Amino acid sequence: MAGPRFEALSLSPRGALMADPRKPSVLDLSSHNPVESFDKIAAAGIKGVILKATQSTRFVDKTYKDRVAAARRAGLLVAAYHFASGADVEDQVAHFLDTVGDDDDVMLCLDYEPNPNGSTMSLDQARQFLKLVCERTGQRPLLYSGHLLKEQLRKPDAFLNGHRLWIAQYAQTVKLPPGWDRHWLWQYSDKASGFPGIKGGNVDVNVFGGDDLASEWIDRLDQTHEPTASEPETVAPSGPEAKLSVFQDMSFQKVNELADQGSRLAKTIRAVKRWFWVGGTVTTGGGATLANINSGTKSVVAQIIAEHPFIALALVGTLFAVGTYFAIKLVEKYLITAVRDGRYRPRGES
Repeated sequence: MAGPRFEALSLSPRGALMADPRKPSVLDLSSHNPVESFDKIAAAGIKGVILKATQSTRFVDKTYKDRVAAARRAGLLVAAYHFASGADVEDQVAHFLDTVGDDDDVMLCLDYEPNPNGSTMSLDQARQFLKLVCERTGQRPLLYSGHLLKEQLRKPDAFLNGHRLWIAQYAQTVKLPPGWDRHWLWQYSDKASGFPGIKGGNVDVNVFGGDDLASEWIDRLDQTHEPTASEPETVAPSGPEAKLSVFQDMSFQKVNELADQGSRLAKTIRAVKRWFWVGGTVTTGGGATLANINSGTKSVVAQIIAEHPFIALALVGTLFAVGTYFAIKLVEKYLITAVRDGRYRPRGES
């Protein structure tokens, strides 16, 4: 007979305790979580545990090895995670895989979050880590992150989006980083307490966002892989307040429509359209809205700064000299004239 299921408690807006309807199916544990019984954890409805194995290039969680065996005896799925740092990626990968060993039934995970005790791994280092682990083990690691990934990943990334996402967000709903249309795991709290089989509180609890946890536990390269990433939209969202993601691609037909409706910005983009021509779409600057484009309050210069840093430097100098308003007008006028007269050819054109 199954034991009692765990039910997390959270505070209502008025501060009263209320039952949290989310039912955790996975716990992630480190030596900071004293485990009394993995059998009790399993009886509470948990299906898998993700255990801290390593950190940076030298640290090993002293509980890892024993907990792998104990969790398996309780019938739990087992995973190992590496807490990243800004140290050499090759050394971190070697340290992680040496600690985990040749255990094909352990899911591998990268914990990509700020490092409070040292340097933090960069996004490029995270890509390198995932790539190396995949090459050496034949499985795509699970990618764990929260606000760090959202802050650093400004647009969809085909490589990163090809990895399942373990998102950390302590709220009632999840906001995903660019390129993912769903989470695989959601760590919705790191403060659970009273969990069967674990002393004390501050337990990380996770809900599963896939279809079958056991069959999806390890993402092997030799298995059919259905990525969780969504393709970037090529048509702007509808509605005047629809938010455009960073470097949102908008159909040129839509730009023409906005220009015909009197949008100053759309007219400017259309006039210098070859600067922005990307496979039948026009790329707009991040943070714009259709309302801004319609009113002309979002200058085309924002995109030029992102695409052409040398112009940005010139613009900064001009801003100090004549002020923001006149500098923007001057640069826009110059660009329109230069493209029209053939004095500037966009990238890729002879």
